[in-house]
Amino acid sequence: MTVYYDPDRVESGAFPALLAIGDSWFWYPFVSNLLAELSAVVKPDYSNILTLGRVGAKLEQFAAGPYAKQLARQLRPQNIVFYSALLISGGGNDAVDWRLCLRDDCTGLTTAASCIDPDRLANSMNDLSGWLLAFTLSLDDLVVASFVTGPSATTLPMAVFSSVRLGVSPEVNALATLFLVAVVILVALASLLMSRAERRRPAS
Repeated sequence: MTVYYDPDRVESGAFPALLAIGDSWFWYPFVSNLLAELSAVVKPDYSNILTLGRVGAKLEQFAAGPYAKQLARQLRPQNIVFYSALLISGGGNDAVDWRLCLRDDCTGLTTAASCIDPDRLANSMNDLSGWLLAFTLSLDDLVVASFVTGPSATTLPMAVFSSVRLGVSPEVNALATLFLVAVVILVALASLLMSRAERRRPAS
């Protein structure tokens, strides 16, 4: 039952089963934090956790920043087979970096909605949509990803491809199941939101 804060200090025979990327939302305070509590309640086989990131870390820094190489190292085929789940935090810092899409001055405004800056929100959504598109393309196009990534970097499709060349493992089946469930949930949620919006639309 160990939470590692440094990948170079992982003990022999106690390799982490969970990988947590994010910021201090995961591991502050040191005595009793989210990862420590999680490590205490899960089964012993999953109680060792490795966390990457520091105070103020943002998700983009794990894609192209100071933590990208550390994450790429853990996603290599020889390491990723030990992990059962990837935990992600950092959305709070990303939202704060966007200033929560609020106006610079909300003096005199009477509602929370009127304090939102529509232009800043639109720009932030454009950035988010670009990130999601790049992420989706990296999952879909293995050939492009293999050409554009550096020698010390890897993507999830490349790691999966490296694993299935010798046969489909239970980890790959579990990963495919998680992707399928996530897609079904997102499609169902989008359908629900669209149907609610349609019902609320006034009849012409």
